[in-house]
Formats: sequence, structure tokens, C-alpha cells
Amino acid sequence: MVGRLARLISRAAIDAGMPVERVSEYEDSHEAAREVPAKVREHDVVLVKGSRAMRMERVVEGLLAG
Repeated sequence: MVGRLARLISRAAIDAGMPVERVSEYEDSHEAAREVPAKVREHDVVLVKGSRAMRMERVVEGLLAG
């Protein structure tokens, strides 16, 4: 999850039973682009959703390069 408001989603996922170690929070898209590719495994499905202002295409670029 990227950004301040996304933390609400993270907390809700954990409260709903998702294991804490499966939830990652990042300050910005640069940090997510560096960290997320190492977490993705074969056959994983990754949904990247965010506003243009959040620059989430950086995360997609990181995934494609990773």
C-alpha cells in the first residue's frame, strides 16, 4: 500500500484476518517500486491501482524490470 490513506486499507485487511507479514506499506511509489518486485513470486497476481498523482506507473515499471 502506498500513501497515508492506503494505511486505512492495510489496517482493515489486517483486522479482517490477513496476516501482518502479507501487508506492506510504503511512503511513496519510488519506495514501492524498489521493494515490491522482490516480494512477487511466480504465479502471483499484482493489482496496481492508484491515481496519476501517486505515480503508480513507477511500481509497474519496477515490476516489469524486476
